[in-house]
Amino acid sequence: MDFWDGMKPIFVMPSITLREQTAIWDAVASYIQQQLLLHKGVRIPTLGSFDVVPAQKQVGTEIVTIQRPVFRLSRTLRDIHNLMDNEDDLSGRTTTAWCG
Repeated sequence: MDFWDGMKPIFVMPSITLREQTAIWDAVASYIQQQLLLHKGVRIPTLGSFDVVPAQKQVGTEIVTIQRPVFRLSRTLRDIHNLMDNEDDLSGRTTTAWCG
């Protein structure tokens, strides 16, 4: 299934090769990773946002606060594809997430 099937382009995008697409998404992923390591979020319009949220975990006898990565799917993309609310973060744990 092609995820983008049925979406009409809003603007004319020049034809780019698979290699160029891969290079673009590799750069985007690298930038997102850098920002998350700095505890900063990244919003990509019409796709969603990547962020880190504090979570408390018990380690031995101590409670430690860690930062967990979370992806929030945009409401627009969710509605276009009739998807359910985004409730999963990137670590695979469930959390209540705001979509917007």
